[in-house]
Amino acid sequence: MCPRNITTGTDPGSDSTTLTFSMRFADNVDSQPEADCDHISGSSFEFGDTTVVCTVVDSSNNTANCNFSVTVTGKLSSSPASNQYGLSFN
Repeated sequence: MCPRNITTGTDPGSDSTTLTFSMRFADNVDSQPEADCDHISGSSFEFGDTTVVCTVVDSSNNTANCNFSVTVTGKLSSSPASNQYGLSFN
């Protein structure tokens, strides 16, 4: 099961955050089916919205998919590289 949608702020002094999350899976045969997400727990998420898509595969090659959103809010830094349009968000 994917986590619920997550909303979090940026790390201090950054335009992103490092986010850890956990997932639970149940299968009739496998006690630990293989899970693959396009963003793993502990990944860095940039300011804005990101959809995380996960696929779980058991030993019989049955698959299940789930997704959840990560929304990173906060104030963008004023560095030109990360804020080229001079915008700031609170």
